[in-house]
Amino acid sequence: MKKTTKDKEIEKLKKQVEKLKSEKDSLKRDKRSLRGKLATAQTKADKYHDALKKKATPKDGLDRETFELMMSLLDDISTQP
Repeated sequence: MKKTTKDKEIEKLKKQVEKLKSEKDSLKRDKRSLRGKLATAQTKADKYHDALKKKATPKDGLDRETFELMMSLLDDISTQP
């Protein structure tokens, strides 16, 4: 049996709809994945900033300039190969 032009167009449109549905589902998965990665990155950044704040707080009664100089020297020592 031959397919009419109308039937062919309907099939073509159905394929397009299915393709769009699968693309939409794929985009939803990607969005969820990106949100998860963003949340993880924000958590890591918060932890890093908290560590920096703790590190920037002078201890042992040092003034801020002396403490910062000491910390920069420690950073220089730790980054040298």
